Amino acid sequence: MKLEQNEGWLRALFETAQDSIFLKDTDLKYIQVNPAMEKLFGLPASALIGRTDEELFGAAAGAHTRQVDAQVLGGQVIQEEHTKPVNDMPTTFHVIKVPLRDSTGQVIGLCGIARDITARVRAQEQIRAALREKEILLQEMHHRVKNNLQVISSLLNLQARQVQDERTAEMFHASQSRVISMALVHEKLYRAPDLTRVNLAEYIRNLATHLFHAYQVRARGIRLQVEVEEVTLGIDTAIPCGLIINELLSNALKHGFPQGREGEIYVGLQAQGAQLCLTVANDGVNFPLDLDFRNTVSLGLQLVITLVEQLDGEITLESGRRTTFKIEFTPPRRAETDSPT
Repeated sequence: MKLEQNEGWLRALFETAQDSIFLKDTDLKYIQVNPAMEKLFGLPASALIGRTDEELFGAAAGAHTRQVDAQVLGGQVIQEEHTKPVNDMPTTFHVIKVPLRDSTGQVIGLCGIARDITARVRAQEQIRAALREKEILLQEMHHRVKNNLQVISSLLNLQARQVQDERTAEMFHASQSRVISMALVHEKLYRAPDLTRVNLAEYIRNLATHLFHAYQVRARGIRLQVEVEEVTLGIDTAIPCGLIINELLSNALKHGFPQGREGEIYVGLQAQGAQLCLTVANDGVNFPLDLDFRNTVSLGLQLVITLVEQLDGEITLESGRRTTFKIEFTPPRRAETDSPT
């Protein structure tokens, strides 16, 4: 009675399943198919039983299936996804095949369950295509922003050349440097595999190199030491960091090494748990002890204070053998756009 009940359940499962279920013999001919497979082909079971995959799907698809089925008859359980023509329409299946054995353990055929996943695969392809299109648009956006910023930089440079007053010309060059620091961010994003995040270590090295070239540092005997951990940040965090470094480096290069004085400028970035610590230091002329860097007429330092506040960070100044600015901040988590890697 219990055996008959179990057979009834199995029969009900076979008959009502939405996935195609089939049995094949050792000659790889169909010996039983369920109604779902009949519906898939639009044919009655009698038209399917006794046929091979070459007859149902064509030579190419049938040859692949025969290779897989041979492994199943050898005792393996196979799970795969493949595309076959069904009624001249390419159809993608997720298939599980297991060997059928008799009471002695001898393999007498195979059982397979095939799920039609064509709609899912097409939806995934559409999503991938949309993502590729989005990436191309983002690349183009970063490329155009970078180009526009470079145009602004060139205009500032041309304007500076026409100004006779040295202090005014310096203001133009400072603005040009700030624009270039932002353009570098978009240049990195344009070339990066992740179009939303900047490799900060590489960015800092490039920015420092640009500033040293702009101020003709090599001829002045000033060395650069960069110790930066591999950290990636989103654009909303990377740009303020770049501008902060630009201002502090520029300030050190302009005021820290007068009259041919030689020395070293240090830029460091370390992760301390969830926080990042950005350090810019130099061993040139000490920062005046009687000057409050938080309340100064210097536009550059005012900009640094504002940018640190934008990052919800803290800035400290240490004077001694070196003038050291330390900025500590916690970048947003990755899910919120930014995070240290």
